[in-house]
Amino acid sequence: MKLLFRQRKFSWFDMYDIYDENSKSVYIVKGDKSWGHSKRIYQDGKEVARLRRQNFLFIDRYNMYIDNKYKGYVHKELTLYHPRFYISNYGWKIKGNPFESSYSIIDSHNNQIASIKKKQLNLNDTYVLDITNDDDILMVLMIVLTIDLEKDSRESSKMVPHYKKENTEE
Repeated sequence: MKLLFRQRKFSWFDMYDIYDENSKSVYIVKGDKSWGHSKRIYQDGKEVARLRRQNFLFIDRYNMYIDNKYKGYVHKELTLYHPRFYISNYGWKIKGNPFESSYSIIDSHNNQIASIKKKQLNLNDTYVLDITNDDDILMVLMIVLTIDLEKDSRESSKMVPHYKKENTEE
């Protein structure tokens, strides 16, 4: 199944729309700034999944829930060139290219679960998802949310102004 994952740029809290191949909205993701910062995935107005950020030592860890049942967590691994993410409980690997514009999710037998490609030159973050098995859609959506949240948190930390002390001696 192919899905288009698009972030809404001008929303008070982070919101995303997920469209199918026929441009029909199938999921909506709403963010809240509650304790732990979470994202909730809705289908037909009903919450079907949730991603909750938890600071774990120096790494943000994202706990995943489907139908209020804990499914595991995902976090970014520390690597030099190719971004990688770790997913507990599934045996999946997530590898990205050095430009963080495409990712592959593979299982422990090297079978592809999904491919994720970031569309370039868009005003908002937009990803094209190609998911092999429909049963994995919610897990893949939470992984894409984690990739986007992790990238956004790195970019926002770079935007913090650094003030240089002026030389007042004459």
